[in-house]
Amino acid sequence: MWGLPTSNGSVQVPLDMYVCLELPEAQMPEAERAVAQWNKSLAQWKKLRVERTFKYCDVVVEEVTEALNRSPGALAWADKLGGSHVSMRKGFYEQDVQGILMHEIGHILGAQHMQGTLMDAEWSPKSYPCPDRVTVAQVAAWNHVSLNLLTWCW
Repeated sequence: MWGLPTSNGSVQVPLDMYVCLELPEAQMPEAERAVAQWNKSLAQWKKLRVERTFKYCDVVVEEVTEALNRSPGALAWADKLGGSHVSMRKGFYEQDVQGILMHEIGHILGAQHMQGTLMDAEWSPKSYPCPDRVTVAQVAAWNHVSLNLLTWCW
């Protein structure tokens, strides 16, 4: 179930953020659902747009074969909090593309690991189908955006 964002008294046109998904076609439907779930949460603040022409990318999501300088069991990772690059490790992330990519987009938007939320450092299969309040609150705080403009599920 989703909550509705409250308005700050004015209509705000969401800012566009282009997400380039460089993943195999078989993974695209779940990857696009991950972006769509974040769009529900970002509501009046930002609009994530999947880019397929790769002319302009604010965020690049790509499949990689190695976990360079990462834990041997890493499924995926973002380059940094508030970054612009997500690596999805081939043979690891496919078990829950939507959930794992939602987690990594959370890092791109400024959320840190937090136990018991979408941002839990330990992956659990399909346990967080959408951004929760704690995760969305982290994104709001990182970006200095009113939580009243965003929404979450529970």
